[in-house]
Amino acid sequence: MKRPRTRTLLLQVLLIGLLVAELSVVRDAVRWQRRPRPQTIDPQSLDRETAGDIRRLWRTAFDGGGGDDWQRLAECYAVYGRFPEALETCRQARLMLRAGDRLQPWRSSYWEGLILDRLGRPRQAIQAFVQSLEVAPLAQRSTLWHLVGRNRLRLEEVREAEVAFEQAGDLRVSRYERVRIMVRTGRGREAIPILDKLLSETPDCFQLHHWKARAAEAIGDREMAQTHDLLVQRTSRSLPTDLVVEHLLAEAERFGFWGRLADARRMLERRDVGGAIAGLRRLVGEDAHPAATRLLASALFEAGQFAEAREMLGRLRGQAAMGPLDWLLTGDVLDGLGSEHREAAIEAWERSLRLRPTEAARTRLSRVRRRPGSL
Repeated sequence: MKRPRTRTLLLQVLLIGLLVAELSVVRDAVRWQRRPRPQTIDPQSLDRETAGDIRRLWRTAFDGGGGDDWQRLAECYAVYGRFPEALETCRQARLMLRAGDRLQPWRSSYWEGLILDRLGRPRQAIQAFVQSLEVAPLAQRSTLWHLVGRNRLRLEEVREAEVAFEQAGDLRVSRYERVRIMVRTGRGREAIPILDKLLSETPDCFQLHHWKARAAEAIGDREMAQTHDLLVQRTSRSLPTDLVVEHLLAEAERFGFWGRLADARRMLERRDVGGAIAGLRRLVGEDAHPAATRLLASALFEAGQFAEAREMLGRLRGQAAMGPLDWLLTGDVLDGLGSEHREAAIEAWERSLRLRPTEAARTRLSRVRRRPGSL
């Protein structure tokens, strides 16, 4: 009599186990269906390296990723200009935070502010930057105050913008924005000491000379105004004034094509020329970006592979306008190919010199013309 009971109990245990297993499968399926899906973008408009990175980041975020994984995807979207998708992904990152994630609240709000800035939503951008300021490390606060001021200006809240720029302290671009406000609001005399300090730091900045001339006009000093108007024509350095763009360009080196290019530059700095060449060859295809072609030509020259470097420079001429440094490198490559290419090398260096008079081009021309048998 005991055996049938034992069998019955075993069957019941097995049935319960199967039922629990099925319920677990159903629960996991429901959870999977309810799992937030990251925003997607069309990879056809991206280069191969960037599209591959985005696919990997998307899959990591979707397959159980936490706040860190979602934030990385949001930042990648942002640096490649996919701002609507970046905004939604950034906001979702905060909801996906879990134990062990390193995403800091100030960074999440900071990136949301950057994205809103690029989307042309200054009021919301200010709110995000102020939220970030409440918990940001001291080292980040000058930048955050500047970004608040920048968006106040976009809303034509000039007084509030000036206060924010003052809070940014010695940040150069904030002092520059204060000067512009002062001159435009009839306070040229107040602006001049700040301009003098900025010019002592960057004497060849044409924007600073322009505003020094305008400040001088405002106080009736024609001689000073004429002097600095003349210096505007004689100086060429530009002060970066868009910190959002500067930040996004710098962050682009973490992902995709620009990340691989940055890796190659670092290899060249470490004198790992072979590693750089291998990485750059993977980037240089039929539709390669000129930056990759240019850097590969330079790396090949460093490795003494002059014929292939010349081929890359020929390809570069078909991709983009050749600048003075491109012609300088072309001359170096041709010179490396031997005396039969000397005339072409001289012509390339002379082109470089015409585009931008540099000591490097002059030195090469002087050296080659002193060689026996030179033209």
